[in-house]
Amino acid sequence: MVVTAVVLVVAGCTTSVPGAPTVDSAQVSMYRSEQSASTSAARRELTVTLCRQAMSSMVVMVRGYNTFVDRLNAVQSYDRVGDLDDRARATLIAGVDQIRAKVTDAVAADVTGPVNAFVTSSGRLGDAIGRRELAGLNPIADTWTRDKQSVLTACATYLPPPPGLAPTTTGERPPR
Repeated sequence: MVVTAVVLVVAGCTTSVPGAPTVDSAQVSMYRSEQSASTSAARRELTVTLCRQAMSSMVVMVRGYNTFVDRLNAVQSYDRVGDLDDRARATLIAGVDQIRAKVTDAVAADVTGPVNAFVTSSGRLGDAIGRRELAGLNPIADTWTRDKQSVLTACATYLPPPPGLAPTTTGERPPR
C-alpha cells in the first residue's frame, strides 16, 4: 500500500499542466504601488527621525556654544572662560555623534545634504575652539549657523509646524 501511494504521488508530480504562464498586470501594478508606498513611508519615517534628532541636538549645541561665546566676548581670553570652551566642544561632538547615527542611505536626500554640511561645519567649529581661535571663530560660526538653518528649512517639510504656527490656506494670519 505504501508503494502504491508513493507511485501515485510521483505520478501526480510528473504530470504537466497544459497552458502558458501569464502575469496579471493589474496585480503586478498593485504590488509595485504597495511596495513604492511602503518604501516612501519608511523613507519619510527615517527622515523625520533624523530631523527630530538634529533639532534636539542643535538645541544643546547652540546653548553650549552661546554660553561659551558670551563668556569669551566678555573676557576676550580663552584662559579666562573656565571650562566653557571644553563644554562647547563636547556639546558639538556629542551632537554630531547623535545626528550622524541617524543618517542612512534611506533618508531623503534633500535632508541628508544639509545635515552632512551641518555635521561638517560643527566639526570645524569644534576644531576652531580647540585651537583657541579668536578672530577666526566668527566666519566658521557664521557658516555653522547657515548650515543649521539649512537643516531646519529642509526638515520643515517633514515635520508638522509647532502649535500656533499652522499655515493658513487663505494667506491670512491665524487668530490670536
